[in-house]
Amino acid sequence: MQTQVFFYSSVDTDISSLIDNIGHAFPDYEKSTFNFEDAEWQTYFEDLYPNAIGLNEISNRHVLNRLADIGDDLNLPREIDHTVIFHNRKQAKEFEAIVKEMGFTVEVEIKGFFNKTYDLLVRRSDTPSKLDPITFELGRSAENLGGSYDGWGCVAVTDRS
Repeated sequence: MQTQVFFYSSVDTDISSLIDNIGHAFPDYEKSTFNFEDAEWQTYFEDLYPNAIGLNEISNRHVLNRLADIGDDLNLPREIDHTVIFHNRKQAKEFEAIVKEMGFTVEVEIKGFFNKTYDLLVRRSDTPSKLDPITFELGRSAENLGGSYDGWGCVAVTDRS
């Protein structure tokens, strides 16, 4: 398996000493280098920056890591709370109907007077370690209706629980 590491720097930065230090720290690895100007960051945005699925997984890893740090058993199902925000009542209702068909319960909180938001608390029992496709689908469905997925949370389940 080949690993590639990309460094972005200004043209006047001497990156060669950094590469040499990395080579000394990992002598068993073969290294080769080349440089090119990427003023528009094309390589970054087209090849390196995570796509929507990758961003979803990264977001989930933050919550999963916090749970794991306190000894949570991420493979035990429990009620998961998801938050989805809409600025339009009709779209919020459409989303509510979609997720109810998926087995979720929904609570709606209306915030604001002139600039209302419809904050949906979407709940269902799931396994935290298997949330990636679920959160992606909720986020995609919300986005398709003009809303935004705002994340998830749950009670930690540990040996001490």
